[in-house]
Amino acid sequence: MDRGTLDFYDANADAYAACSETDHGLQHLALFAADLPSGATVLDFGSGDGWAAGWLAAEGFDVLAFDGSEALLDLAAQRPGVRTELGTFDSFDAVEAYDGVWASFSLLHAPRADLSANIGRLAAALVPEGRLFVGLKRGQHEARDALGRFYAYFEPEEVIEALTENDLEVLSATSAEGKAMTGDTETFLYFHARSAD
Repeated sequence: MDRGTLDFYDANADAYAACSETDHGLQHLALFAADLPSGATVLDFGSGDGWAAGWLAAEGFDVLAFDGSEALLDLAAQRPGVRTELGTFDSFDAVEAYDGVWASFSLLHAPRADLSANIGRLAAALVPEGRLFVGLKRGQHEARDALGRFYAYFEPEEVIEALTENDLEVLSATSAEGKAMTGDTETFLYFHARSAD
């Protein structure tokens, strides 16, 4: 995990939390949750301040918020019913532990070359027929934004390839325009997938 990115989130946790929940995010979270069994065990991978984890916990799911920023996890831990774990992409090694994994705009903080390996880690963490959501941003490059955060950008075809080569069935792949924390308009990519039975 990029140190400069983590430093930004640790220093600006409250400001990030104020803009992390979006209408598009809530729409996709509801779609993701609708496919989960009652009381499912769910991982919010790269949870940030835990807005999604808190929503899922309120819906009756058993939720773990996993993130590399201590300051953001402190905020997530304040949400009722949410457990937290500090960790990075490389330290995550769960196997068949979750009915669903929500990875909303977290994998884009790792290099483009690591996308398939990181999706493979999330696929391994799913039970058979488990559900995965991945949110990313569209592009073909790596860069730091105006706030100093590292980002990797992807074309939809690249993400679909990474999902399918990790034995995940792509249920939907959509996109929408949205505002980043910097105020820039970007294209957000949304993928819903299912693991093999």
